[in-house]
Amino acid sequence: MVKKMRKGFTLVELLIVIVIIGILAAALLLSSGSATDSAEASTIVSDLRSLASATMMWYGDNIDDTNIPDIASVAAYAANSAKYATGYVLVAATNADGWLVGNEAVTDKAGVRNKLRDRASAVGLFGSDDGTTVYSNQGEVYMFAR
Repeated sequence: MVKKMRKGFTLVELLIVIVIIGILAAALLLSSGSATDSAEASTIVSDLRSLASATMMWYGDNIDDTNIPDIASVAAYAANSAKYATGYVLVAATNADGWLVGNEAVTDKAGVRNKLRDRASAVGLFGSDDGTTVYSNQGEVYMFAR
């Protein structure tokens, strides 16, 4: 008896491979979404730190000026100052002594807000311009600048 050599794969084998590839792709998408949220949160924190440094440089040049400057004056001391033209503010803390830089347009993505909340106490993020309320998923985020 002569056995026939089969050419190609059976339908079941192809379906199994497709299911495995689908599972791997889904796992990859889930992990990359979390990484994207973490990267966005890091960008927000980095921007706030840059503005805080720029505020200190402005203050060093204008030490006799006790008025709080506008964000455009401070952003001029930062690299890529056009980036801070919208969404960022510099305010006097209402319940504490000092100035706060803030991003009043934090993304509406829950993942990014959760990443910011997780870093809030370690980085020094506040949820309002009072300088005492630790960030916890608010629509704006602040950091002490001076």
